[in-house]
Amino acid sequence: MIDTWLPATEGRVRLLGIDPFSLPPGSSLEGAVTSVDAVDLLGPGAVLLVNPATAPRLSHMAERLAQSTEVAPGLAIADVETAAQFADQSGFSRLLILPDQPLKQPSLADIAPALIIEAPDTAEDIARLTDSFHLNLTAFGFLSFAVGLFIVNGAAGLAFEQRRPMFRTLRALGVTSRRLVCLLALEMLCLAIVAGLIGIMLGYLIAASLLPDVAATLRGLYGATVEGTLTLSPTWWLSGIGIAVLGTAVASVDGLFRVARLAPLAPAKPRSWAMVSGHAVRQRLYAAAACLTVAL
Repeated sequence: MIDTWLPATEGRVRLLGIDPFSLPPGSSLEGAVTSVDAVDLLGPGAVLLVNPATAPRLSHMAERLAQSTEVAPGLAIADVETAAQFADQSGFSRLLILPDQPLKQPSLADIAPALIIEAPDTAEDIARLTDSFHLNLTAFGFLSFAVGLFIVNGAAGLAFEQRRPMFRTLRALGVTSRRLVCLLALEMLCLAIVAGLIGIMLGYLIAASLLPDVAATLRGLYGATVEGTLTLSPTWWLSGIGIAVLGTAVASVDGLFRVARLAPLAPAKPRSWAMVSGHAVRQRLYAAAACLTVAL
């Protein structure tokens, strides 16, 4: 096997040169090789097998590329001879040894004492590493969401408090509490969508700037091949906006509930507004005591 790197438009792409006919059964590369005709990997016009996400980074050799989703992003697979031509390298980087060997044969240490036998990194190790990253990111995401709820709840409560004279005027002019709550909810929805779009764009810029360093760190420490570019799918846009709308709804439901319960001229009376606010505060205290009990 030849293990080297190819220059690409964004960083480098790892190139593995293999013999498709002697690849050990059960190898992690077996699925990728069997996804195409092995003849295409041989001969003068042999192709490089890459992931569709990696192909744009090797656009200068597009006529030599074959795409397969079985190949990991940031990786290219070729025949040994083809890889040697691209890398201008003679000889092998390493050899793959089958775990089950015939009983009556000399030991490999006696045949080639200069070779160093190393156990390969299993897919389970990489999977556990990936699961750990996902767990940490999910935990920090929930923490950020909880902190954001407190901030938005305080901002919404202050906005409702400062707009009491406007509520009084609208109710005195005949606006029903249902219509007023609907208009306030629509206003909060528009603000949530705008804030969600801004947050997604800022998050994308931060993630795109940090991802190459993270990929280089994982490649250097664990030998894991990680794509150095970030793609933003429509599902991420929708989920990000949905989380922003959900958080805004949870944070503003208390203020909307207070507006809906007040009589037409009640907002002009600070005592009436304070009584409704005091009722909401008591409910929060009960909820906090229940959460504390569960936590203990």
